[in-house]
Amino acid sequence: MTCLLPLLLATAPAPVHAEAVSYHGWANAIQLSNGVVDVVFVPDVGRVIRFGYLGGPNVLWENPKFSGQVRPEGFADWFNVGGDKVWPAEQAQWPAVMGRGWPPDRAFDGGLYRAEILPDQSVRLTSLVSPDYGLRAVRTFRLCPGASQLDIAQHYEKVAGKPVKTCIWNVSQTDDPDVAYVPVDADSAQTWGYNDFDAGWHANKRLVGGVLEIHRMSDAYSKYGSDSPRGWVAMIKNGTLFSEHCTRRDGEYPDRGCSNEAYTEQDSVAKMIELEILSPQVTLAVGGRLDWNIQWRLHRVPANLTDDARAAWVDSVLGPATCPAQPRCATQPRRLTEY
Repeated sequence: MTCLLPLLLATAPAPVHAEAVSYHGWANAIQLSNGVVDVVFVPDVGRVIRFGYLGGPNVLWENPKFSGQVRPEGFADWFNVGGDKVWPAEQAQWPAVMGRGWPPDRAFDGGLYRAEILPDQSVRLTSLVSPDYGLRAVRTFRLCPGASQLDIAQHYEKVAGKPVKTCIWNVSQTDDPDVAYVPVDADSAQTWGYNDFDAGWHANKRLVGGVLEIHRMSDAYSKYGSDSPRGWVAMIKNGTLFSEHCTRRDGEYPDRGCSNEAYTEQDSVAKMIELEILSPQVTLAVGGRLDWNIQWRLHRVPANLTDDARAAWVDSVLGPATCPAQPRCATQPRRLTEY
């Protein structure tokens, strides 16, 4: 038995660990790591700013224009730092609630979040209350030991104002992918099995088996959505597959019924593709709550695959999400930032 002990110790996964760090000019950041991957949060701008293999490239896009900065008081434009954030509702509904169609809600996107390291070494980010929506966003991030998987338990709390229609809309800006994918099903309610928001104007996509393959264009943007119950959206860059997953449930979804979307940006704005996961829409009154858990994963892509074989491989490895419910913590968390 004693001979086996060194082997058992050597193969045990590294513990999950969260700590305060400085990152790209932000002194008040948090790094969550497990020896395989790491995640970096910047609560001063309400972002996940990094996700990748430990010591490897960031799969998320960072805007060098705003590195190390916080949004200036009275800044009227979109303070787009990059990374990952949430929006409180379908864009088509913003004018009726905020009185404008752009930029996004400033409490959720680019605003100050409270950051806490919980006793289980997960990280919780809590937004300020949106003055327009009366909502607060709470997002808790947990790395699986020894795995390239991040579970994100998140919810909105309605704390003020009149009833409002809302959905949890995750927006992750990824760094100039080689290709992106959304799943497509034969029994989809969409015209082509997917939603082409530009009505087929662009030729930067093609169906390969059960997935839509999407490439970024240098001189135009595009957007595609899926209502597949497989519930994922993904991209590949430099041999790494990054995917986001949800467990699609019954309900009214925004963006013409889509829960999984990819938006490609043109070079004049940024060399990135947004991966988006959307919850069903519900109307919340004060005291109401909307929960929507998602999951991120990384995979190493096999070498020397043809385009068709690569698409088939992506479809084969991206199964449904297994997002756990958010547990309650028995002891007080460690708070790193305050309002």
